[in-house]
Amino acid sequence: NFRGRGLYITILLATAALPFEVIMVSTLIVTRGLGLQDTLLGVVLPQAVSIVSIFVMRQAFMNVPDELEEAVVVDGAGPIRTFWSIMLPSVRGSIAVVAVLGFLDSWDQFLWPLV
Repeated sequence: NFRGRGLYITILLATAALPFEVIMVSTLIVTRGLGLQDTLLGVVLPQAVSIVSIFVMRQAFMNVPDELEEAVVVDGAGPIRTFWSIMLPSVRGSIAVVAVLGFLDSWDQFLWPLV
């Protein structure tokens, strides 16, 4: 929790209304900077970290009960163990949804792989 969290989420979700063509040039610059131009990962990765994927995963992690995480911490697990053993299995359905949506979105794109 931090100050301005609600405003940040609102602005983030407002960007979901922008068509891909608006952010295509900046996405191309970032992809080229990471050395992913003309690779399969360069086509798939921008779709996998889209606003919709971020929102779905945020909602999934918010729905994991705090008591479950606290119980693991009391048992002596560290943050990495808590994330790997408790949080990820709890949201595996959402991970599957994000993977399928990312695949379908990448499959339906013509302009991005062409660029």
